[in-house]
Amino acid sequence: MGITGTLKIVHRGSHTYINGTEKQIASQTEKELAKIADALNSTISQIIYISGDPGVGKTRLLNDAITGNTTKYYYLFCEQTGHHILEPVKQFLRQHFHIVNTNTTSSDLNSFRTQWKQLANNDKELIRIESIIADLLNLSWENSVWHCLPPTEKPKQQIQAFCQFIRLLCMKDRIVIHLDDPQWIDSLSLEYLQSIANEPIDNIVILASCRYLESGEMIDLKIPFTCIDHIALGALDEHTSQHMICNLLDTGTLPQKTLNWIVEKSSGNPLFIEQIISFLKENACFDASFNLNQNIDELQSFTITDIIGNRIDSLTENVRNTLQHACILGMEFNTTILSEMLTRELRPELNSGKKARVWSDLDHLTYIFSHVLIKDTAYHRMLSEKLRKLHVLAAETMIKLQLTEDTTNHETIAFHYERAEVWDRAREYYLKAAINHSQKFSFSASEQYFQVALQLNSRLYDDISVFTAEILVHYEEMVFNKGDLRSSLATSERIKEIYEATIGMYNEKYVVALIRL
Repeated sequence: MGITGTLKIVHRGSHTYINGTEKQIASQTEKELAKIADALNSTISQIIYISGDPGVGKTRLLNDAITGNTTKYYYLFCEQTGHHILEPVKQFLRQHFHIVNTNTTSSDLNSFRTQWKQLANNDKELIRIESIIADLLNLSWENSVWHCLPPTEKPKQQIQAFCQFIRLLCMKDRIVIHLDDPQWIDSLSLEYLQSIANEPIDNIVILASCRYLESGEMIDLKIPFTCIDHIALGALDEHTSQHMICNLLDTGTLPQKTLNWIVEKSSGNPLFIEQIISFLKENACFDASFNLNQNIDELQSFTITDIIGNRIDSLTENVRNTLQHACILGMEFNTTILSEMLTRELRPELNSGKKARVWSDLDHLTYIFSHVLIKDTAYHRMLSEKLRKLHVLAAETMIKLQLTEDTTNHETIAFHYERAEVWDRAREYYLKAAINHSQKFSFSASEQYFQVALQLNSRLYDDISVFTAEILVHYEEMVFNKGDLRSSLATSERIKEIYEATIGMYNEKYVVALIRL
C-alpha cells in the first residue's frame, strides 16, 4: 500500500503543521515526530524503537509521522501466541502482492505470477527466485526452481531470495515497515529481518512499536542497521491531552471542568482519552456546550478495560456477537471464516464496527482490530466455556472451508483446538503442521511444532506408547533430512525401545525402526 506526498514539519508559535495540516502537538511529541521524519526522508536504513505501555499512543505517533510521506508502507503485527511461524514476512508479501487468504489458490497464483513477470522484467535472477518467494505465500507449480532445489539448501535460499526481493523494492522506493508488538516476533521472522540489515540494503526503515519487557527494559531485536534509535513514550502531559480532547470533539474550546475531568480520568493515556470521549458521546453525557451532566457518576472508578467493556455493551446485539466471534480469530480476521462461523452475511455489522472504531478493513475480505486492547477486552469478558466452544467452531469452520490447502492453517486450527482444550485434535494438527514444514524443509518451524505436538501427546498418553512413537518417526525423518545424523540415530533408538516395550519385536514398524539405525 503506497502513500504519496512529502512530509514537512513546520513550527509556528505553539502550533505544529504536518504537510500543511495543523496538528496541535506539544513539544514532547514534536521531537519524536521530527526524529521519525528524519528517518523517513533519509536513504540510510535504520530502525527506530517506539516503546511504551498499551494505549500510550505508539501507533498514533507513527500514523501522524507517516501520513503524507512518499514511501511504500507496510503494517506488520506479531501476536502473542507465537505459533504462526514467519507470519510477519508473509504479511509483507501478502500486502505487496495483494494476496487475500481465500481458498481460491489459482486466482492468487495467477495474480502473483503476473505481478512478478512485470517486476522481473526478464532479469534471470529474479525469474529464478520467483517460485522461492511464491512458497512463502503457499503458492507453487510443478517443476519450479523451488521444487528442484536440494532440501538442505531451501531455508538459506529462501532468506537470500527475500533479501534480493527487498533490495529490488528499495531501489525504487523508500520502504517503511511498521512492526507492531515485535516483542512477540518468532525467531525465524527475526532472522529474515536481521539478514536484510546484514546485506546491507539501503532505503529501508523499520518503525518498531513495542511494549516494555517484563523486566521493564526496552526490547532490542538485534537488527544491525547502522542507525538505531529509541523513543520512550510516556503519558501525555496536560497541554497535549487537552488539545487531543478538543480535536476529537471537533471544537476549539471546551469548559475547563470538562477538560480537567477527562484529563484526570485518562491519566494522559491517548487510547483512554479516545474511549472515554466515545463513551461520553454515545451515552449523551454532554450538553450542547460540552458541559458534563450527571451521567458520569458511574465512571468515577472505571478503568480502561471498563470503558471499553461498556462501549462493547452499547453495541447492537448482532455487532456484539460478531465482535465476540471475531476476537477468537485474532488481531486480523478473515470475513469468509467469520461469516461461515455466524452463518450469515456480515456487511451491516462490519460497517457498524468500523463506524464505532472497533476495527477497520485491510481489504474486502480482511479486517483488523483498531487496538489490541479492544480485542483482548472482548475476549476476556467471555466465560471459559463459551471461549472453548468458539475456538472449536473456528477450527471446524476452517476445516469445513478446506482452507487447510494453505498448510499454514494447520497450525492455526491446532491453536484453536489447543485453546479449546481438545488435546487430541490439537496434537493431530500440530503434527500435521510439523510434517508440512518438514516437507517444505522449514526445519526451524517444523522443530517447534513437533515439540508442541509431543507436549500435548504427554497430556494424553504415556511417554512409552505407540502414539509417542508415531510423532518420533516423523521427527526422525525431519532431523535426518536436516542433516543432523546424531539426533536421527538417537531418535531411531528411542523409537526402537518404545516399540520393544509396546508392540514387540515381531512387527513391521519395529523392523523399519531397526533399519533406520
